[in-house]
Amino acid sequence: MKDSAPIGSNPGDEQAFRAAYLIAGFIRNSLTEAEKDELDDWVVANMDNQRIFEKLTNKKNIDAWIKERQGIDTVTALERIKTKISFGPPRKKPIVAPVWIYAAAASVLLGLMFLILYLSKTNIPKPPDIVITKPADINPGMDKAILTLSDGTKIKLDTVKNGNLVSQGNTNITKNDSGGLAYQLIRPSTLPQVELFNELTVPAGGQYNVVLPDGTKVWLNASSSLKYPTVFGGAKRQVELTGEGYFEVAKDPMFPFEVSVNGSTVQVLGTHFNINAYTDEPVTNITLAQGSIKLNNLMLLKPGENAAVSKNGNMLKGGADIEMVLAWKNGQFVFKDTPIDVLMRQVARWYNANIIYDATIPKHFNATIPRATPVSKLLHILEVTNEVHFKIEGNQITVMK
Repeated sequence: MKDSAPIGSNPGDEQAFRAAYLIAGFIRNSLTEAEKDELDDWVVANMDNQRIFEKLTNKKNIDAWIKERQGIDTVTALERIKTKISFGPPRKKPIVAPVWIYAAAASVLLGLMFLILYLSKTNIPKPPDIVITKPADINPGMDKAILTLSDGTKIKLDTVKNGNLVSQGNTNITKNDSGGLAYQLIRPSTLPQVELFNELTVPAGGQYNVVLPDGTKVWLNASSSLKYPTVFGGAKRQVELTGEGYFEVAKDPMFPFEVSVNGSTVQVLGTHFNINAYTDEPVTNITLAQGSIKLNNLMLLKPGENAAVSKNGNMLKGGADIEMVLAWKNGQFVFKDTPIDVLMRQVARWYNANIIYDATIPKHFNATIPRATPVSKLLHILEVTNEVHFKIEGNQITVMK
Protein backbone atom coordinates (compact mmCIF):
# COMPACT_ATOMS: atom_id res chain seq x y z
CA MET A 1 0.00 0.00 0.00
CA LYS A 2 1.41 3.37 -1.00
CA ASP A 3 1.94 6.23 1.46
CA SER A 4 -0.08 8.48 -0.83
CA ALA A 5 -3.20 6.36 -0.61
CA PRO A 6 -6.01 8.85 0.09
CA ILE A 7 -7.34 7.16 3.23
CA GLY A 8 -9.58 9.44 5.22
CA SER A 9 -10.36 11.66 2.25
CA ASN A 10 -13.98 10.56 1.95
CA PRO A 11 -16.69 9.12 4.23
CA GLY A 12 -16.35 5.66 2.70
CA ASP A 13 -12.95 5.08 4.32
CA GLU A 14 -14.30 4.37 7.79
CA GLN A 15 -16.96 2.12 6.32
CA ALA A 16 -14.41 0.28 4.17
CA PHE A 17 -12.17 -0.35 7.19
CA ARG A 18 -15.17 -1.53 9.19
CA ALA A 19 -16.12 -3.94 6.40
CA ALA A 20 -12.51 -5.19 6.26
CA TYR A 21 -12.54 -5.77 10.02
CA LEU A 22 -15.77 -7.79 9.79
CA ILE A 23 -14.58 -9.90 6.84
CA ALA A 24 -11.28 -10.65 8.59
CA GLY A 25 -13.23 -11.68 11.69
CA PHE A 26 -15.46 -13.91 9.55
CA ILE A 27 -12.42 -15.75 8.16
CA ARG A 28 -10.88 -16.08 11.64
CA ASN A 29 -14.29 -17.14 13.07
CA SER A 30 -14.01 -14.47 15.77
CA LEU A 31 -17.15 -12.37 15.15
CA THR A 32 -19.82 -11.87 17.78
CA GLU A 33 -23.44 -12.60 16.85
CA ALA A 34 -24.10 -8.87 16.46
CA GLU A 35 -21.08 -8.52 14.18
CA LYS A 36 -22.26 -11.50 12.11
CA ASP A 37 -25.61 -9.76 11.62
CA GLU A 38 -23.81 -6.54 10.69
CA LEU A 39 -21.70 -8.38 8.12
CA ASP A 40 -24.79 -10.11 6.69
CA ASP A 41 -26.48 -6.73 6.25
CA TRP A 42 -23.42 -5.37 4.45
CA VAL A 43 -23.08 -8.36 2.11
CA VAL A 44 -26.71 -8.32 0.91
CA ALA A 45 -26.81 -4.54 0.56
CA ASN A 46 -25.72 -4.67 -3.10
CA MET A 47 -24.06 -6.84 -5.71
CA ASP A 48 -20.68 -5.04 -5.38
CA ASN A 49 -20.49 -6.00 -1.72
CA GLN A 50 -21.34 -9.61 -2.59
CA ARG A 51 -18.55 -9.73 -5.18
CA ILE A 52 -16.02 -8.18 -2.75
CA PHE A 53 -16.98 -10.65 -0.02
CA GLU A 54 -16.69 -13.66 -2.36
CA LYS A 55 -13.28 -12.46 -3.58
CA LEU A 56 -11.88 -11.81 -0.11
CA THR A 57 -13.09 -15.11 1.36
CA ASN A 58 -11.71 -17.22 -1.49
CA LYS A 59 -8.98 -19.43 -0.02
CA LYS A 60 -6.74 -19.17 -3.09
CA ASN A 61 -6.88 -15.38 -2.96
CA ILE A 62 -6.11 -15.36 0.77
CA ASP A 63 -3.08 -17.64 0.37
CA ALA A 64 -1.74 -15.52 -2.50
CA TRP A 65 -2.15 -12.22 -0.59
CA ILE A 66 -0.50 -13.56 2.55
CA LYS A 67 2.43 -14.96 0.58
CA GLU A 68 2.86 -11.64 -1.24
CA ARG A 69 2.88 -9.62 2.01
CA GLN A 70 5.11 -11.82 4.16
CA GLY A 71 8.01 -9.37 3.82
CA ILE A 72 6.05 -6.27 4.85
CA ASP A 73 6.73 -4.49 8.15
CA THR A 74 3.10 -5.07 9.18
CA VAL A 75 3.23 -3.21 12.51
CA THR A 76 4.56 -0.05 10.86
CA ALA A 77 2.03 -0.40 8.04
CA LEU A 78 -0.82 -0.75 10.50
CA GLU A 79 0.29 2.33 12.43
CA ARG A 80 0.49 4.30 9.16
CA ILE A 81 -3.07 3.26 8.30
CA LYS A 82 -4.37 4.09 11.77
CA THR A 83 -2.92 7.60 11.64
CA LYS A 84 -4.70 8.22 8.34
CA ILE A 85 -8.12 7.17 9.59
CA SER A 86 -10.02 9.36 11.98
CA PHE A 87 -12.91 7.55 13.65
CA GLY A 88 -15.68 9.72 14.98
CA PRO A 89 -18.55 8.61 17.23
CA PRO A 90 -20.55 5.62 15.96
CA ARG A 91 -23.06 6.56 13.28
CA LYS A 92 -26.67 5.49 13.56
CA LYS A 93 -26.79 3.90 10.13
CA PRO A 94 -25.65 0.63 8.54
CA ILE A 95 -22.32 0.26 6.78
CA VAL A 96 -23.56 1.10 3.32
CA ALA A 97 -22.44 3.77 0.91
CA PRO A 98 -22.95 4.66 -2.73
CA VAL A 99 -21.53 2.05 -5.11
CA TRP A 100 -18.86 4.45 -6.40
CA ILE A 101 -17.41 4.82 -2.91
CA TYR A 102 -16.93 1.06 -2.55
CA ALA A 103 -15.60 0.79 -6.07
CA ALA A 104 -13.04 3.52 -5.31
CA ALA A 105 -12.23 2.04 -1.90
CA ALA A 106 -12.00 -1.58 -3.07
CA SER A 107 -8.20 -1.58 -3.26
CA VAL A 108 -7.98 0.10 0.15
CA LEU A 109 -10.34 -2.47 1.60
CA LEU A 110 -8.33 -5.34 0.09
CA GLY A 111 -5.09 -4.08 1.61
CA LEU A 112 -6.63 -3.37 4.99
CA MET A 113 -8.39 -6.68 5.19
CA PHE A 114 -5.37 -8.81 4.44
CA LEU A 115 -3.15 -6.68 6.67
CA ILE A 116 -5.54 -7.28 9.56
CA LEU A 117 -5.76 -10.97 8.70
CA TYR A 118 -1.96 -11.23 8.58
CA LEU A 119 -1.75 -9.50 11.98
CA SER A 120 -4.23 -11.89 13.60
CA LYS A 121 -1.87 -12.35 16.57
CA THR A 122 -1.39 -8.61 17.06
CA ASN A 123 -3.57 -6.62 19.42
CA ILE A 124 -5.64 -4.83 16.79
CA PRO A 125 -7.81 -1.93 17.95
CA LYS A 126 -11.39 -2.73 17.12
CA PRO A 127 -13.09 -0.12 14.91
CA PRO A 128 -16.13 1.45 16.52
CA ASP A 129 -19.41 -0.37 16.12
CA ILE A 130 -21.78 1.10 13.61
CA VAL A 131 -25.17 1.27 15.29
CA ILE A 132 -27.80 -0.14 12.95
CA THR A 133 -31.30 1.18 13.22
CA LYS A 134 -33.46 -1.45 11.61
CA PRO A 135 -35.90 0.06 9.11
CA ALA A 136 -39.54 -0.84 8.77
CA ASP A 137 -39.68 -4.18 7.02
CA ILE A 138 -41.89 -6.89 5.54
CA ASN A 139 -40.84 -10.51 5.77
CA PRO A 140 -40.74 -12.61 2.59
CA GLY A 141 -43.43 -15.13 1.72
CA MET A 142 -43.49 -18.73 2.89
CA ASP A 143 -45.07 -22.11 2.13
CA LYS A 144 -48.74 -21.66 2.93
CA ALA A 145 -52.05 -22.50 1.30
CA ILE A 146 -55.64 -23.50 1.97
CA LEU A 147 -57.05 -26.79 0.67
CA THR A 148 -60.79 -26.80 0.01
CA LEU A 149 -62.28 -30.30 -0.11
CA SER A 150 -65.24 -31.39 -2.24
CA ASP A 151 -67.64 -30.91 0.70
CA GLY A 152 -66.43 -27.35 1.33
CA THR A 153 -64.18 -28.21 4.28
CA LYS A 154 -61.09 -25.98 4.39
CA ILE A 155 -57.69 -27.10 5.69
CA LYS A 156 -55.01 -24.50 6.43
CA LEU A 157 -51.98 -26.45 5.28
CA ASP A 158 -49.25 -24.39 6.98
CA THR A 159 -50.75 -25.18 10.40
CA VAL A 160 -51.32 -28.96 10.10
CA LYS A 161 -48.75 -31.67 10.75
CA ASN A 162 -47.14 -33.79 8.06
CA GLY A 163 -48.80 -37.09 7.26
CA ASN A 164 -52.20 -38.31 6.06
CA LEU A 165 -54.77 -35.50 6.13
CA VAL A 166 -57.96 -37.01 4.75
CA SER A 167 -59.36 -39.44 2.21
CA GLN A 168 -61.56 -38.34 -0.67
CA GLY A 169 -63.21 -41.23 -2.51
CA ASN A 170 -60.45 -43.62 -3.59
CA THR A 171 -57.65 -41.14 -2.86
CA ASN A 172 -55.49 -40.39 0.17
CA ILE A 173 -54.37 -36.79 0.60
CA THR A 174 -51.05 -36.39 2.40
CA LYS A 175 -48.87 -33.50 3.52
CA ASN A 176 -45.37 -34.80 2.82
CA ASP A 177 -42.16 -34.18 4.74
CA SER A 178 -41.10 -31.37 2.40
CA GLY A 179 -44.33 -29.52 3.17
CA GLY A 180 -46.09 -30.15 -0.15
CA LEU A 181 -49.36 -31.91 -0.85
CA ALA A 182 -49.66 -35.36 -2.49
CA TYR A 183 -52.63 -37.37 -3.82
CA GLN A 184 -52.34 -41.15 -4.03
CA LEU A 185 -54.88 -43.78 -5.06
CA ILE A 186 -55.81 -46.10 -2.21
CA ARG A 187 -56.26 -49.04 -4.60
CA PRO A 188 -56.06 -49.37 -8.38
CA SER A 189 -59.40 -49.61 -10.13
CA THR A 190 -60.54 -50.14 -13.71
CA LEU A 191 -64.06 -49.02 -12.85
CA PRO A 192 -65.24 -45.47 -13.68
CA GLN A 193 -64.31 -43.09 -10.87
CA VAL A 194 -66.52 -40.33 -9.48
CA GLU A 195 -64.67 -37.01 -9.78
CA LEU A 196 -64.58 -35.12 -6.50
CA PHE A 197 -62.98 -31.70 -6.94
CA ASN A 198 -60.51 -30.07 -4.58
CA GLU A 199 -59.08 -26.55 -4.80
CA LEU A 200 -55.65 -25.45 -3.59
CA THR A 201 -55.52 -21.70 -2.90
CA VAL A 202 -52.27 -19.85 -2.23
CA PRO A 203 -52.67 -16.35 -0.74
CA ALA A 204 -50.45 -13.33 -1.31
CA GLY A 205 -47.21 -13.93 0.58
CA GLY A 206 -47.34 -17.67 -0.06
CA GLN A 207 -46.32 -20.51 -2.36
CA TYR A 208 -47.13 -24.23 -2.43
CA ASN A 209 -46.72 -27.41 -4.45
CA VAL A 210 -48.88 -30.47 -5.07
CA VAL A 211 -48.51 -33.88 -6.67
CA LEU A 212 -51.78 -34.71 -8.44
CA PRO A 213 -53.24 -38.26 -8.48
CA ASP A 214 -51.66 -38.98 -11.91
CA GLY A 215 -48.17 -37.99 -10.68
CA THR A 216 -48.19 -34.53 -12.27
CA LYS A 217 -46.29 -31.98 -10.14
CA VAL A 218 -47.54 -28.41 -9.84
CA TRP A 219 -45.91 -25.42 -8.10
CA LEU A 220 -48.19 -22.47 -7.33
CA ASN A 221 -46.91 -18.92 -6.88
CA ALA A 222 -48.44 -16.32 -4.56
CA SER A 223 -52.05 -15.25 -5.21
CA SER A 224 -52.82 -18.38 -7.24
CA SER A 225 -55.19 -21.34 -7.16
CA LEU A 226 -55.62 -24.74 -8.80
CA LYS A 227 -58.88 -26.71 -9.08
CA TYR A 228 -58.55 -30.43 -9.89
CA PRO A 229 -60.25 -33.81 -9.30
CA THR A 230 -59.07 -36.22 -6.60
CA VAL A 231 -58.89 -38.84 -9.36
CA PHE A 232 -58.86 -38.33 -13.11
CA GLY A 233 -61.83 -40.37 -14.32
CA GLY A 234 -62.56 -38.96 -17.78
CA ALA A 235 -60.96 -39.09 -21.20
CA LYS A 236 -58.90 -36.01 -20.34
CA ARG A 237 -57.03 -34.85 -17.27
CA GLN A 238 -58.44 -31.37 -16.78
CA VAL A 239 -57.49 -28.70 -14.20
CA GLU A 240 -58.23 -24.98 -13.79
CA LEU A 241 -55.58 -22.39 -12.88
CA THR A 242 -55.69 -18.80 -11.67
CA GLY A 243 -52.52 -16.76 -11.05
CA GLU A 244 -49.24 -18.51 -11.78
CA GLY A 245 -48.23 -22.16 -11.83
CA TYR A 246 -45.39 -24.34 -13.07
CA PHE A 247 -46.35 -27.82 -14.31
CA GLU A 248 -44.35 -31.02 -14.76
CA VAL A 249 -46.97 -33.21 -16.38
CA ALA A 250 -46.83 -37.00 -16.04
CA LYS A 251 -46.81 -38.49 -19.53
CA ASP A 252 -49.91 -40.51 -20.53
CA PRO A 253 -50.74 -40.46 -24.28
CA MET A 254 -54.11 -42.13 -23.62
CA PHE A 255 -55.27 -39.28 -21.40
CA PRO A 256 -54.15 -35.78 -22.50
CA PHE A 257 -53.64 -33.13 -19.84
CA GLU A 258 -55.43 -29.78 -20.18
CA VAL A 259 -55.14 -26.55 -18.20
CA SER A 260 -57.99 -24.04 -18.44
CA VAL A 261 -56.84 -20.50 -17.72
CA ASN A 262 -58.37 -17.07 -18.48
CA GLY A 263 -60.52 -18.46 -21.29
CA SER A 264 -57.63 -20.37 -22.93
CA THR A 265 -56.82 -24.07 -22.94
CA VAL A 266 -53.29 -25.48 -22.80
CA GLN A 267 -53.13 -29.04 -24.14
CA VAL A 268 -50.21 -31.34 -23.29
CA LEU A 269 -49.19 -34.98 -23.10
CA GLY A 270 -46.12 -34.80 -20.87
CA THR A 271 -44.05 -31.68 -20.56
CA HIS A 272 -42.77 -28.83 -18.35
CA PHE A 273 -44.25 -25.36 -18.69
CA ASN A 274 -45.14 -22.19 -16.79
CA ILE A 275 -48.36 -20.19 -16.95
CA ASN A 276 -48.51 -16.60 -15.69
CA ALA A 277 -52.18 -15.61 -15.75
CA TYR A 278 -52.53 -12.89 -13.12
CA THR A 279 -55.48 -10.64 -13.90
CA ASP A 280 -53.42 -7.50 -13.15
CA GLU A 281 -50.92 -8.41 -15.89
CA PRO A 282 -51.63 -7.13 -19.43
CA VAL A 283 -51.40 -10.60 -21.02
CA THR A 284 -51.39 -14.28 -20.06
CA ASN A 285 -47.95 -15.81 -20.70
CA ILE A 286 -47.52 -19.53 -21.39
CA THR A 287 -43.85 -20.54 -21.51
CA LEU A 288 -42.55 -23.97 -22.50
CA ALA A 289 -39.42 -25.37 -20.83
CA GLN A 290 -39.52 -28.97 -22.08
CA GLY A 291 -41.66 -31.04 -24.47
CA SER A 292 -44.41 -29.45 -26.53
CA ILE A 293 -47.82 -27.90 -25.90
CA LYS A 294 -50.70 -26.69 -28.02
CA LEU A 295 -52.66 -23.57 -27.19
CA ASN A 296 -56.38 -23.41 -28.03
CA ASN A 297 -55.83 -26.13 -30.67
CA LEU A 298 -54.11 -23.47 -32.78
CA MET A 299 -50.60 -22.60 -31.66
CA LEU A 300 -47.85 -25.15 -31.07
CA LEU A 301 -44.98 -24.18 -28.76
CA LYS A 302 -41.46 -25.58 -28.72
CA PRO A 303 -39.03 -25.43 -25.76
CA GLY A 304 -37.86 -21.89 -25.09
CA GLU A 305 -40.93 -20.32 -26.71
CA ASN A 306 -43.63 -18.18 -25.11
CA ALA A 307 -47.22 -17.44 -26.11
CA ALA A 308 -48.68 -14.12 -24.97
CA VAL A 309 -52.48 -14.14 -24.98
CA SER A 310 -54.21 -10.75 -24.75
CA LYS A 311 -57.48 -10.06 -22.95
CA ASN A 312 -59.38 -10.28 -26.27
CA GLY A 313 -57.80 -13.64 -27.15
CA ASN A 314 -55.10 -12.54 -29.61
CA MET A 315 -52.02 -14.77 -29.44
CA LEU A 316 -48.41 -13.81 -30.12
CA LYS A 317 -45.54 -16.34 -30.12
CA GLY A 318 -41.94 -15.39 -29.35
CA GLY A 319 -38.78 -16.39 -27.53
CA ALA A 320 -38.65 -16.63 -23.73
CA ASP A 321 -36.01 -15.99 -21.06
CA ILE A 322 -36.47 -19.24 -19.13
CA GLU A 323 -34.27 -18.03 -16.25
CA MET A 324 -36.53 -15.03 -15.66
CA VAL A 325 -39.77 -16.97 -16.13
CA LEU A 326 -38.85 -19.74 -13.69
CA ALA A 327 -37.00 -17.56 -11.17
CA TRP A 328 -39.93 -17.58 -8.72
CA LYS A 329 -40.08 -21.38 -8.74
CA ASN A 330 -36.30 -21.52 -8.15
CA GLY A 331 -36.44 -19.15 -5.16
CA GLN A 332 -35.25 -15.97 -6.84
CA PHE A 333 -36.23 -12.65 -8.30
CA VAL A 334 -34.49 -12.19 -11.64
CA PHE A 335 -34.92 -8.74 -13.19
CA LYS A 336 -33.49 -8.04 -16.63
CA ASP A 337 -34.29 -4.60 -17.97
CA THR A 338 -37.52 -4.83 -15.96
CA PRO A 339 -39.83 -1.79 -15.62
CA ILE A 340 -40.61 -0.70 -12.09
CA ASP A 341 -44.34 -1.49 -12.35
CA VAL A 342 -43.69 -5.08 -13.48
CA LEU A 343 -41.10 -5.50 -10.74
CA MET A 344 -43.32 -4.09 -8.00
CA ARG A 345 -46.26 -6.33 -8.94
CA GLN A 346 -44.02 -9.29 -8.13
CA VAL A 347 -42.98 -7.62 -4.88
CA ALA A 348 -46.61 -6.95 -3.96
CA ARG A 349 -47.63 -10.60 -4.36
CA TRP A 350 -44.65 -12.18 -2.61
CA TYR A 351 -44.55 -9.78 0.34
CA ASN A 352 -48.34 -9.28 0.51
CA ALA A 353 -47.75 -5.55 0.18
CA ASN A 354 -49.78 -2.63 -1.13
CA ILE A 355 -47.84 -0.52 -3.64
CA ILE A 356 -48.36 3.25 -3.93
CA TYR A 357 -46.65 5.39 -6.59
CA ASP A 358 -45.59 8.90 -5.67
CA ALA A 359 -43.55 9.40 -8.86
CA THR A 360 -43.04 8.04 -12.36
CA ILE A 361 -39.85 5.96 -12.59
CA PRO A 362 -38.61 5.48 -16.19
CA LYS A 363 -35.59 3.44 -15.12
CA HIS A 364 -35.50 -0.31 -15.93
CA PHE A 365 -33.76 -2.56 -13.42
CA ASN A 366 -31.34 -5.50 -13.50
CA ALA A 367 -30.80 -7.66 -10.42
CA THR A 368 -30.84 -11.21 -9.10
CA ILE A 369 -32.12 -11.35 -5.52
CA PRO A 370 -33.12 -14.36 -3.36
CA ARG A 371 -36.84 -14.47 -2.60
CA ALA A 372 -35.94 -15.16 1.05
CA THR A 373 -34.68 -11.56 1.32
CA PRO A 374 -36.69 -9.17 3.54
CA VAL A 375 -38.27 -6.45 1.45
CA SER A 376 -36.14 -3.64 2.93
CA LYS A 377 -32.96 -5.25 1.60
CA LEU A 378 -34.49 -5.91 -1.82
CA LEU A 379 -35.62 -2.29 -2.08
CA HIS A 380 -32.23 -1.04 -0.90
CA ILE A 381 -30.51 -2.88 -3.74
CA LEU A 382 -32.79 -1.02 -6.16
CA GLU A 383 -32.15 2.28 -4.36
CA VAL A 384 -28.38 1.94 -4.95
CA THR A 385 -29.08 3.02 -8.54
CA ASN A 386 -30.25 6.37 -7.11
CA GLU A 387 -33.09 6.24 -9.65
CA VAL A 388 -35.77 5.24 -7.17
CA HIS A 389 -36.46 5.35 -3.43
CA PHE A 390 -39.02 3.67 -1.21
CA LYS A 391 -40.86 4.20 2.04
CA ILE A 392 -42.28 1.27 4.03
CA GLU A 393 -45.22 1.87 6.36
CA GLY A 394 -46.83 -1.31 7.67
CA ASN A 395 -47.59 -3.40 4.58
CA GLN A 396 -47.60 -0.36 2.29
CA ILE A 397 -44.62 0.50 0.07
CA THR A 398 -44.47 3.95 -1.53
CA VAL A 399 -42.37 4.31 -4.68
CA MET A 400 -40.62 7.69 -4.87
CA LYS A 401 -38.07 9.43 -7.09
